[in-house]
Amino acid sequence: MAEGEWERLATAIIIPALQHAAAELNERDDIVAECCDYPFGDASVLWIARRMSPLPFLSPMGSFAIHDEPAGPASCRIEKTDPAVSGGRPLVCEHLSQSAMSTGSIKTRALAFAERVLSA
Repeated sequence: MAEGEWERLATAIIIPALQHAAAELNERDDIVAECCDYPFGDASVLWIARRMSPLPFLSPMGSFAIHDEPAGPASCRIEKTDPAVSGGRPLVCEHLSQSAMSTGSIKTRALAFAERVLSA
């Protein structure tokens, strides 16, 4: 993406979508979801964990990250990390054009990923 384009896209669309997804997930009793409030390098990330009651620990369930794709003009890649798949290494699942991104579409993708890892 052009200089400054990633930061604009992350702060206007991606981060608010991940914040909404985290808020919705955090309404559940046993789930903790956090996202970064600023573009973390070339990525915006949503982390998902399950509380290990009665212990004060969290069990990581996965992460959903949207990265700037410098090789592709005006596109981003989504990486999903699931501890049950590929030893928890990120998998590039899809590329999104900037025109295909909206707060609603990013939130929907993040929640669908969360449902998959939480039900496993």
